[in-house]
Amino acid sequence: MKCPKCGQKLRQSKKNPDKMLCDNCRKGFWRSDLDDDYEDDYEDDYKPMRRDAPSKNKKGGGVIKIVIIVVAIIVVIGIIGAIVGGGNEKSSDNKDASAQNTEGVHQTQDIVEEDASAEDDGVINFNGTGYNVTYVKHETGTDYEGNACLYYYYTFTNNGEENTSAAAASYVQCFQNGVQCEPAITTDYNDAINNYMMEVQPGGSIEVCEVYALTDTSDVTIEASDLISFSDEKDTQTITLQ
Repeated sequence: MKCPKCGQKLRQSKKNPDKMLCDNCRKGFWRSDLDDDYEDDYEDDYKPMRRDAPSKNKKGGGVIKIVIIVVAIIVVIGIIGAIVGGGNEKSSDNKDASAQNTEGVHQTQDIVEEDASAEDDGVINFNGTGYNVTYVKHETGTDYEGNACLYYYYTFTNNGEENTSAAAASYVQCFQNGVQCEPAITTDYNDAINNYMMEVQPGGSIEVCEVYALTDTSDVTIEASDLISFSDEKDTQTITLQ
């Protein structure tokens, strides 16, 4: 049988043979609601695939690099001034270089403090490469088997120069008890869930919902980062379920 939404082949649920699953849309359908003219394609297990990425620390490495570059530039300026000048001029240049060095360090400290303040804002507001992800709301519900799940809503804004989607640009993860939560499959037809793979033109925004399977009622941590990135930038948010 094929998915009525995307046309991909459906797979039978091991726990409930009367339900069919779509890997592409991450949705479940009742067999009775589908066209019986298609051939069934069964599997023993349904294992939703999810992009895994290594855990990253927020902006630490980038700030250290900025500090090193700023200090190196100031030192070079001081050396050049000392060579060109002479006598009293050398002394004056050294004082100026020292003052500039102190000012540069203070400016770097201000940058670090601003970054630390941004990390503690409590909600996701992440500027990725050519896009922005901003938290809207969250709610709990159940998946197609009645298990608890988290609906996490956010606004995806395309700040780049080409069409893109939340699925192709951003990477929003959910963790509970230190373990990544699997994506949940729901029978609900939610426009925000469908928008996950919807392309957005430059300057456009769309509300997206991702659904995660929960193991209990303990707090969950949301992390937003680039899908593909060579930096360690990310934003985090803690959600209390109880």
